[in-house]
Amino acid sequence: MKRFLIVFIGMCLYLLLAMEVALRVFNKVTDPMIEQVVGGVLLYKPGQQGKWLRGSNAEIKSEFKVNKDGWNSEREYDYVTGKKYIAIIGDSYIEGLHVPPDSSIGRKIESLCPDVVVHEYGKSGWASEDYKGAFEKYCNEKYDKVFIVMTNEDLFDTSKSFGKIALKADDNNFVRNLYYTSAVLRYANIQLGFWENLHAILRFRETNGHAFNDVANNSNQTDNQKMDRRKYFDDFPSNVFFLYENDKLVPYYQHYLGLRGIEIRHSTNKTGFGFDPHWNNQARWDVARAIMDKLK
Repeated sequence: MKRFLIVFIGMCLYLLLAMEVALRVFNKVTDPMIEQVVGGVLLYKPGQQGKWLRGSNAEIKSEFKVNKDGWNSEREYDYVTGKKYIAIIGDSYIEGLHVPPDSSIGRKIESLCPDVVVHEYGKSGWASEDYKGAFEKYCNEKYDKVFIVMTNEDLFDTSKSFGKIALKADDNNFVRNLYYTSAVLRYANIQLGFWENLHAILRFRETNGHAFNDVANNSNQTDNQKMDRRKYFDDFPSNVFFLYENDKLVPYYQHYLGLRGIEIRHSTNKTGFGFDPHWNNQARWDVARAIMDKLK
């Protein structure tokens, strides 16, 4: 038995080493995006750039570039006179790793309207309370208009990670540094979605097999049966608008938002990357045009 275990462990180590070498040689693994606390918020280490891949065979290929403030953007968030400034707040859809930085929603808006400058505040995993924190820290009284992307999942998730200095950001954290160093671990997590799928399974079990948004999506329920989030929207000033896709926000809140709500109307059914639902390049043009209509 002892001999078997030694052989088995040796084979596993050999396989991991072979995979590590193969992923690097054939350029099938994404570069690490090192997280770092920037101004009290867990963002990305400023100045880093590299390639970003998703899918078992790197079907999605892009690049990332982190500015001095810790955001994935080719633009530094500086201000000059004579320009109109707007901000977009959201999660991974605004973080925009699925397309190059020069193809982000902000850059598309700027190409349509040269007198507008767009700053994008997006971080994977954020939800409604994080959006509020980002608005208060970075955007309040600084922009002509602010646009926040909202879905049912975001709205009814009242957890908050914004402003919390996570242990995983510690430079001396062995596990975190191992993750950044290992091609196999990055491949499993980013390109195969290991942590994302595990998290979905755990949430599915916690809700006894019911999807997180079942309550939120049931438009036949009375208002008292829904979590009342009207105050959330009311807490923002009048220059803040909320972007939504029709099938991803409860109709009750679409109506409640009125003119402050902006529906994203997609010109094609192919708005994602097949196995990955994040907005592709065409869908980002649709979002940019939806915002542009509000700027006119």
